[in-house]
Amino acid sequence: MSNKDNDTAAGNASPKKKMKKEDLKIAIPFSKLRISRWNRSYNMPPDQDYIKILAEDIDRNGLIHPLILVPWKDGAGHDIVAGANRMRALEGVRGKDSGLADGEFTVRFDLTETDPRCFELSVAENQHRREPSSYELAVYVARIISEEKIDQIKVSKVMRLPRPTINRLVALNTWWAELPESWQKDLKVSPGVASEEPGPAITFSHLYNAVPALEKFSGPELRKLLDRARDEAWSTRELKRQLDGFDPAAESAAQANNAN
Repeated sequence: MSNKDNDTAAGNASPKKKMKKEDLKIAIPFSKLRISRWNRSYNMPPDQDYIKILAEDIDRNGLIHPLILVPWKDGAGHDIVAGANRMRALEGVRGKDSGLADGEFTVRFDLTETDPRCFELSVAENQHRREPSSYELAVYVARIISEEKIDQIKVSKVMRLPRPTINRLVALNTWWAELPESWQKDLKVSPGVASEEPGPAITFSHLYNAVPALEKFSGPELRKLLDRARDEAWSTRELKRQLDGFDPAAESAAQANNAN
């Protein structure tokens, strides 16, 4: 699950001329925009670190990639199929009372918010942008399947992810509450954001190997083992080896003996 971040001016993109605030002619106010339910940012808390980086780049180079919008049924506003983070970054640069200028958006008048083709458009437009965290992707995939009634085969094809990966993402959403806090923290990290901090010890590959155990066991013994995996930075191979031999009853007895 690796995509290049292409929201900023990195790479071979040619920066647009920065638009001065005094020259800005608002075509669509931010108040008339909402995030489409097909967008993976829908109902998700913003990644403030990423938005800050994006806002700094937009302030320096201007908006390079326009937002993709579909009109509301009543024509009073638009839904953001792609570009929710760019809109948030622009709000940070210009203020919430501002909006989008001509050339900063494309309106797909052939689509409406109820059209499932918005799912394909949103995924295709974001293929080479910021990589979502495993948690974001899991929530998105589970919602598209359960609420929008898109089957796993279609989701796998559109998102270009193997079916087993889609299954594990659905499982992550299902078993999220069973994971220790340390795992939840790591799985919320987006690999697309540059940082001086070391990368997370727990990745989607660790989760992939932990799902069978989560489906079979639950409780404090398993969470303690998963915490240990994170604290000691186990490889996925070591995690699988430990989980293959995991016996919650034996773990509980050993902990009781240690306490005595």
